[in-house]
Amino acid sequence: GADPQEELVKKAISCVVILASCIIFIKWYDKFTQLPVELFQSRHLIWKLARNDFKKRYAGSYLGAVWAMIQPVVTVAMYYVVFGLIFPNQRESGEVPFVLFLTAGLVPWFFFNEALNSGTNALLEYNYLVKKVVFKISILPIIKIIAATFIHAFFVCVLLAIAAGY
Repeated sequence: GADPQEELVKKAISCVVILASCIIFIKWYDKFTQLPVELFQSRHLIWKLARNDFKKRYAGSYLGAVWAMIQPVVTVAMYYVVFGLIFPNQRESGEVPFVLFLTAGLVPWFFFNEALNSGTNALLEYNYLVKKVVFKISILPIIKIIAATFIHAFFVCVLLAIAAGY
């Protein structure tokens, strides 16, 4: 029941967009493939620096890396007490439990927040590598993202445990 003229225009616009994206991809193919190749070639260095960054971040704290894993759990527990118990929302009985709903939203947010903040500051933190030696600076944000993944992999396990409990 659609207008044939309108459908023809939609198809023409789609073809132009696909053609333009193919031309851009062909023109910048080297730039698109350079970063994944660099990351693959430097994978051992990235892994060692990410582990070192994780250890260095929590070396001076009292509980060390345990605090990194407890802090998100305490934050979710605090949100649950405030918004689930003290100020509850009127829900139907068939909905997802609030703590599961809350944890499923906060897990990716905590990861995204930490990865973005630490990834953007990676060049400042590793300025001794950028200024003094020949170093591929494109791997520095990846190091921070992998270091953030260590904590959030544990937090995903907590989320799965909560989901299994329900």
